[in-house]
Amino acid sequence: MYGVLVIAGSEHFVVNYYGQMISDACENFYSELTRCPWYYWDKRNRSILQMLLNASKTPFEISCYGLSELGFPLLLKGIRFCYTLFALVKKF
Repeated sequence: MYGVLVIAGSEHFVVNYYGQMISDACENFYSELTRCPWYYWDKRNRSILQMLLNASKTPFEISCYGLSELGFPLLLKGIRFCYTLFALVKKF
């Protein structure tokens, strides 16, 4: 029983950790785009930058069937759930 909980917990950690890293990378990409020196560019490159800014306005997030996004908040919920299961198994 403990082995299953440890494996499920570590899998939960890895999935949520990388889900958060993807979201953070998308936010960093948007912030780097906003810091570009666009005023030195020609009109074509400015329009490409504008399209990229519009496309990356909302960060990319992976979700579980639309119920919740993978990331650190879901990881904490999972840790809390595993702690509750460990306490129940230990008590009974």
